[in-house]
Amino acid sequence: MKYLTKTTKSKDIAKIIDEAIDILVAVGIPKEDKTERSLERMAMAFLAVAGITKK
Repeated sequence: MKYLTKTTKSKDIAKIIDEAIDILVAVGIPKEDKTERSLERMAMAFLAVAGITKK
């Protein structure tokens, strides 16, 4: 699902962030009542903890 509609990040990075949000939602993290920016920040924190880096 596409969560980031207003991002200035590249398409590849936005896709990775959207996939991270999908994973977080799948494990039970609620996305309701969250802004697009807060979803992006949550996904970026998840990716950082997971050790995912841009290559």
